[in-house]
Amino acid sequence: LPVPQKVKLLAWRLVHRGLATKVNKFGRGLERVIFGASSAEEVEAMACKEGIQLAVEWTSSPAILESGCVAVIQYLKETNKVRPACYFTIHGARSIASHLPRLVLSHVKRDLNVVANE
Repeated sequence: LPVPQKVKLLAWRLVHRGLATKVNKFGRGLERVIFGASSAEEVEAMACKEGIQLAVEWTSSPAILESGCVAVIQYLKETNKVRPACYFTIHGARSIASHLPRLVLSHVKRDLNVVANE
């Protein structure tokens, strides 16, 4: 009896813990718990900084950073509008971004991400 390829792949992932469950994602470093952040905005700023760092490590081409948080995008664009809670994170992200030839910052409306837009 022939077994479909997608069933074989599912079986392999089950055996090798490759399914995208919370436990497996956390174990592979794809999800993590962030301690010490004072707001969802600060966590979003940290995520943007990490994204910029990865872009610098992976390419020397221009990059696009999209975020569902309008405030963080504005903070990254304008130096005089940074709140103290995420100042150092934003400053660090800008410093890292200087290693890219160009960084386009874009707000993307995410209807399901209500917390980041507050």
